[in-house]
Amino acid sequence: MDYLLDEELWDEKSTEELKQDLTDQYVVVDTSIVDLARFGNRVGRIVTVNENRMALVDFRDGPWYDIPIKHLKIAKKPTS
Repeated sequence: MDYLLDEELWDEKSTEELKQDLTDQYVVVDTSIVDLARFGNRVGRIVTVNENRMALVDFRDGPWYDIPIKHLKIAKKPTS
């Protein structure tokens, strides 16, 4: 799996460009980051990108989570 964006490209894109590029992408979280390990290998969908340039991710468990884009990897759409 590849990261969505390397940090250099992330800095060059506007928030609107990030929203257009990333909304509805399926992702998994980099679990090597201690604060994000709780998400395990669950696949989520990017709902939008906030003005603070964090992805708002829906793991279909109720709440949505603000997660730094640099810690997300592209995933296949879940089958169920």
